[in-house]
Amino acid sequence: MNAVQIVARLTTAPTVEERGGTQVGRLRLAVQRQRGKDGEDRGADFIDVTVFGRQAETCAKYLAKGRRVAVEGHLHHSEWEAEDGSRRQKLEVIARSVEFLDAPPDRAVRARARGGRRIGRRRHGGTPGQGRPATAPPTRGATCDTTLLPPRTRASRSGASGSTARTTIA
Repeated sequence: MNAVQIVARLTTAPTVEERGGTQVGRLRLAVQRQRGKDGEDRGADFIDVTVFGRQAETCAKYLAKGRRVAVEGHLHHSEWEAEDGSRRQKLEVIARSVEFLDAPPDRAVRARARGGRRIGRRRHGGTPGQGRPATAPPTRGATCDTTLLPPRTRASRSGASGSTARTTIA
């Protein structure tokens, strides 16, 4: 079985060139080695990755140096003779898929500035990055006017679709 899965950071921005009508992209990844028993940094391993087609275009468009990616693919070994007559070898990964694991730097900075790490659609209304709208929880003896609730919620609380009700919180 020839299968590779790598999670690493890009050392340079991806490059794309066209060969015979197909887009060919090149990525260079750095995989951090585990630290030694004494905590010393053991450096990184550098891996060349080749991607094809639309995936190559997408990588070139959205990835940049330092971005974290997950690559799935297989190893490919090639040999050739250099101009000086010496034999050369290269081991690279041919990517089947490339997954972007972190947000682009400008989006990540904006998300942290808003007070959250979540990036994307708002789930609970309110302002982006704030989650649920800030409201104080009801206190005992307070009354809630359910006319402001959406019809589906109002029906489930009052028992009749579209009716108005006042509920006292015990």
